[in-house]
Amino acid sequence: MALTLPKFRFRAKFRLREALSALGMPLAFSPQADFSGMDGARDLFIDNMIHEAFVAVDEAGTEAAAATAVAMRLTAAPFSPVEMKVD
Repeated sequence: MALTLPKFRFRAKFRLREALSALGMPLAFSPQADFSGMDGARDLFIDNMIHEAFVAVDEAGTEAAAATAVAMRLTAAPFSPVEMKVD
C-alpha cells in the first residue's frame, strides 16, 4: 500500500466561556457558582477558560499537544453597612 500525505501544521486557540455557557454552564462563570467542593467556601467562580491545540505532520512523524487553562476568581466580599454619627 502506498500512502501520500502532505505535511502540515495546525494550531488553534479557543476561548471556552461562551461555548460552555451555551451548553448549560452559565453559573460556573458567575459569582453564584458553587465550587465549594474545591475549597470549602462558595467564593470562587471561573473567570476565563482557554484551550489550545497543535498538530504537525511531516516526514519524521507526528507531533501533537493540547492544553487547557482555567482562571478562577474570588467573589467580592459583601460590604457591611457602616453607621456613622456626627454631632
